[in-house]
Amino acid sequence: ESVSLYSRLMVKYAEPDNGSGRQFFTEYETPKRQFNIEDVLDREVFVTDATWNLEKFYCRRSKARTVLVVNGPSKVYPRQMWSSLICAALGTVLTVLFVAAFLRWGGASIPLVIILTVLFIYFNRESARQIYSLYDSYRDTISNNATDDPNDSEAIYQVTETHRLTRPSNLTCWVLFGCELFFLFVFPLWMLYDVGNNAIAVLFLILGAFSGCRYYFNAPVVLTELGSLDLLDGDFIRTKSVAEKNEETAAIAAENDWREKNRLAKIVGHISQGSRRDAWVGVIGTFVMIFLFLFLSAFAGGSNSGAEQTTDNILKDFRYVPQNGTFHYPTCALTEDFAIPEAGRSGTSSSALADYAYMASIAYTAPESMPSVLDAWFGEDVVFDNTELVEEFRSGREESAVHFKLLTFPNNPDFAVVSIRGTNNGWDMISDAQLWSASVLAQAVRALLPVGEVWDPILVNLVEMIGILQSASLRKVAFYVSTSAFVEWLRDEKKVFPSLRITGHSLGVSQSVVANQMEPLFSCSISYISLSLDQGGLAMISGAQTQTPAVGLSGPNTIITRKTLEPPVTVENLNKYTFNIIPDRDPVPMIDDPAKNVQHIACLAPANNFIDCHTSIRSLCDIQYTCGSGDRPTLCDCALYYGYPEPEAIGDRTFQEACGVKDEL
Repeated sequence: ESVSLYSRLMVKYAEPDNGSGRQFFTEYETPKRQFNIEDVLDREVFVTDATWNLEKFYCRRSKARTVLVVNGPSKVYPRQMWSSLICAALGTVLTVLFVAAFLRWGGASIPLVIILTVLFIYFNRESARQIYSLYDSYRDTISNNATDDPNDSEAIYQVTETHRLTRPSNLTCWVLFGCELFFLFVFPLWMLYDVGNNAIAVLFLILGAFSGCRYYFNAPVVLTELGSLDLLDGDFIRTKSVAEKNEETAAIAAENDWREKNRLAKIVGHISQGSRRDAWVGVIGTFVMIFLFLFLSAFAGGSNSGAEQTTDNILKDFRYVPQNGTFHYPTCALTEDFAIPEAGRSGTSSSALADYAYMASIAYTAPESMPSVLDAWFGEDVVFDNTELVEEFRSGREESAVHFKLLTFPNNPDFAVVSIRGTNNGWDMISDAQLWSASVLAQAVRALLPVGEVWDPILVNLVEMIGILQSASLRKVAFYVSTSAFVEWLRDEKKVFPSLRITGHSLGVSQSVVANQMEPLFSCSISYISLSLDQGGLAMISGAQTQTPAVGLSGPNTIITRKTLEPPVTVENLNKYTFNIIPDRDPVPMIDDPAKNVQHIACLAPANNFIDCHTSIRSLCDIQYTCGSGDRPTLCDCALYYGYPEPEAIGDRTFQEACGVKDEL
């Protein structure tokens, strides 16, 4: 027997029932039993020598009642009990080891693994205790009945009961009911109407009304108070006076009562309660926790427009040379149309893919640092950050949270690159979730269904139907609206940059933290990383909408989501104008289905750190190592942090001398 901490506190602060109705909790004179669904449905697990199996005890329902035959022709033999006990013990140990191994695989420190594992054991101790109690009772029964007639059947019955020591008063119940109704229904409904999201408000009102009826008129709650289905006897369904007139009427009434009880038992056991309901509650609860985390991180992290950076780790006197006899990525040079305009150069550039990866990465850099960052990579006065045109576009328009840069090239006034900064804080992640959550759910359903690929033709329409209710709201928060408008403004109103390109990467690094903790431009010694979903995705959406070539790095795809956009995009435009660089094991490009033009690249991150495959600099290092750096500089980070060999020196410095600051870190 044990008393929970909650019950102890309630007993401590409970007041006697003096009839005033002002007390919040009152104590029962004698503890009142709280029944569970297993008790109500009278479900028992019978264990005989014929029904026994190895995992019978370990895999049983946690609140199930067990009837164990210990004597007679069908008794369970000691070797069977020992086998079940060993199986249960091994299952428990393996579960604990799995939890500890998963925590350690995820990078948790050994002290943290020990603490969390001990907590896991503590909160799951009851199931192991029940198994041992059943074995202990079996052993005692066998020893006490050793001389009994082996033909006399005997069983032991194990049941766990829960008793309530206190009950809430009517005042407490009404207060809790009012809080639930206001905070979980009235307030969200009010906020939806207040922000103008009328479609979702109406849907929330309808679903909330049905859910409220099901929640407050809940059969399992009533049955757990009564402890039996006997409430269906008598006048509840059939009047006894009618049933007792004759035997035939009584038999009909009894059969009808049995049918009603059977129906209610199925509803309670398989719909209102049960493993399927628990599974869905777990799934929905997980999504709620994820969105709660994003919401809280939005308040904690805020927003910023980038941070100042230095170029100490960019090495101009080192290079990566492609290894002989190995395949390079076929898109290392992209095409001639994507080559960066430079004096004395024409045709394709072997570093074009790396150039676009670099330009996508620096979208998070503050404007005052852009000249040095661009000169360090491309050379002096080759590329400029054109802030004037960006500010001209923003002036007079509704403020947008999306940030982007316009990179122009004096050697070719017709050529420019729009580099879009994506998710950089919690608010951005919430916006991303609204845009791509439907496609993620569609992919999950497709993965769970047998031969799920046969549903591909209608997934697009299903996601479109989901987005109909939110089309107006999605347009308000969708970042691609501003980026597409900027591209069209340059092309149609300003009539500049006929050779415009778009790029973007999908990792947002909290620049305020980076600026305070390190001096080099890029480093893996970052304490906070916020995973974004939209920058590479925005580039490809804007590219398809405006029919402008776009290169995304680790961006989510848009094939399934394409009809939820405004305006919608076609598969043909996605295939013609978008290109996505997809690192191995990167989770973000797994969102939605990719278009035809993709380049898969390697990722050397450890298996337990697959999130790091989403890092833009790791991708840039892999591109340079595989394709060669050409006449572009290399980075200290590639060898120091991302597992690539040291670049080849073309000057007098050694790699250790050039990256000495990094070694001290």
